Amino acid sequence: NGLTLGNNWGDLIRLLDTCLVNGLPLTSITSATIDAQGDITLNLYAAHNCMLFQIIELSGFTPAELNGKYRIKDVPSVNQIILKAEHVGKSINTTGTAKLASLGYEIIFRDTNDVKRVYRAKNPTAQHPFIRVDETISDGVNSYSSAYAKSA
Repeated sequence: NGLTLGNNWGDLIRLLDTCLVNGLPLTSITSATIDAQGDITLNLYAAHNCMLFQIIELSGFTPAELNGKYRIKDVPSVNQIILKAEHVGKSINTTGTAKLASLGYEIIFRDTNDVKRVYRAKNPTAQHPFIRVDETISDGVNSYSSAYAKSA
């Protein structure tokens, strides 16, 4: 589930969309169980590259109360994670999907050419800083040339 920033126009926006707004999907879940402490153990099809304390968002599970955000409690292997939960005595009927949760931003502006974005934090109690990204291809006169380094 690694993210890469390529050297193509629009790559930075796609990466920011994933991190800030959408979240990063993990590989498919092969099995999911709830242990005696109520924690959720996910076994994944391939390596997940997740680390302790990251937030995982579950969706499509039944019972529906399992859907939500959980902190990673343990990473026993490269394809297994244990999520801190409080679901003692419950069982999983349907296994859904998992993703690294987004950072809680929304897109408040997107241009028609899909090369400009303005992001804003959704948290109403926090200050609302804007992140403005413009990946417009230069005409060589009115903005930086295409040789200008991309950075975030």
